[in-house]
Amino acid sequence: MNTIDDLRATLAGRADLHDDYLTDRVRAVNGRVRTVRRRRAAVAGGTAAVVLAGVVGGVAILDRPDPTNDNLLAGVPVPETLASTGHTFEFADGYESEPGEETVTVTLPKSDAPRLVSWATEGDDQAVLVKDGSQRFESSRPDFTDYVLVYSGEHRKITVTGHTVVGLAVYELSGAHPDGYTAQGVTFRQDIAGSSLLGAVIGEPGDNEVSVDVTLDEGKPTWSDLCDLRTDATPNRIEDPEAYISLSADGHDLSTISCGYGELTDPMLDPGTGGGSLLGPFRLGGRTYEAGDEVTFSARLTDEDGNLISEPGAVIGLGIYDAPRSGVVEVGGVKVDETVEWGGHVWQLTHTEVTALPAEDWTADVPPSGERLLVGTAHRYGDHNVAADLFQDGEIYETVTSFGAGWGLNRVLPPDVQTMGVTTKGGSEGTVALLFYELIR
Repeated sequence: MNTIDDLRATLAGRADLHDDYLTDRVRAVNGRVRTVRRRRAAVAGGTAAVVLAGVVGGVAILDRPDPTNDNLLAGVPVPETLASTGHTFEFADGYESEPGEETVTVTLPKSDAPRLVSWATEGDDQAVLVKDGSQRFESSRPDFTDYVLVYSGEHRKITVTGHTVVGLAVYELSGAHPDGYTAQGVTFRQDIAGSSLLGAVIGEPGDNEVSVDVTLDEGKPTWSDLCDLRTDATPNRIEDPEAYISLSADGHDLSTISCGYGELTDPMLDPGTGGGSLLGPFRLGGRTYEAGDEVTFSARLTDEDGNLISEPGAVIGLGIYDAPRSGVVEVGGVKVDETVEWGGHVWQLTHTEVTALPAEDWTADVPPSGERLLVGTAHRYGDHNVAADLFQDGEIYETVTSFGAGWGLNRVLPPDVQTMGVTTKGGSEGTVALLFYELIR
């Protein structure tokens, strides 16, 4: 099953989920969300502070060059800007491996804004191995067209190894904002992986309640929240675990989400990339909403029990999107997006594997692919908690405890991984699935 047509054929005829289930484009649960860990960037806008990167096995040869000059890395002209999912990044610094060496490592200290690290190789052999923290992947894309996205507040060590001289270019987020709704230096993008923005609101610092009126398109919206407490000027901080965003539509509760942060997300860069929706028709309080209906969505800063609280300087917001136009398929009883954004790239679902609970050392072969693969999981557990150990080639790399129905994205697969697997604990009914997404751009 290596094409989306095969996937559709295999999944055809399965029943839709119950209308009351909520799904999340990043990681979903049904009912009330108790904790969703998310990264919160320290600065919502403005110019990034200049930071100095350490380099091993290479030398710094370019420093904010004039793009009108013929500046080269590994003999390749350096682009003035790079684009990633609607955002523009400007060249900042360049590094090149030592003569006779094929590896260069750059260590980026924490910064208050995201960065891209791109690469080029001397000659026609463009194959490289990239090691980014705990992740490894291969790339053969043309010079300076592939990259790693480093989120604000992250300290990252990136090593690129080729077969010839290697050049690394570091890019910083520009002050230009993509199309969409922008306030407080943050943008809910107009288009995200096939979904279009219907409406958005971002409050003034200190506001603890915001709302936006939208007209539904296709009757099935998705919603994305923004929460930045700005309690500490240091990037990569942990937000107040007692603060939550409580979401509602026309006065009906949708979810309560922690203002904590997690790995590999940066809502202050792109708050619209994560969110939730109803799997079935958009139905609240006995009313089924249809295309053309108006709905008022609200976000409130609360404690875990939904009581309104105040945090000086806190910025909260809400973006409402229409149903993904890229397509949704059902996998193991859970609907997942065919196209996703992750790590500054766009990925397409190409292969799935599903098993029933309980899963004990269940494994599946990694599908062959000419591009690197992003792996995710989908689960349908019901109302009980289930712990899932995720492993590759027999080695556990993550344990996730969930309930209800949902799905999430985990990591880019190393090039030599042969099998993926899952072991579940705590549930006897339901399904768990592996999702394989292939890099598009």
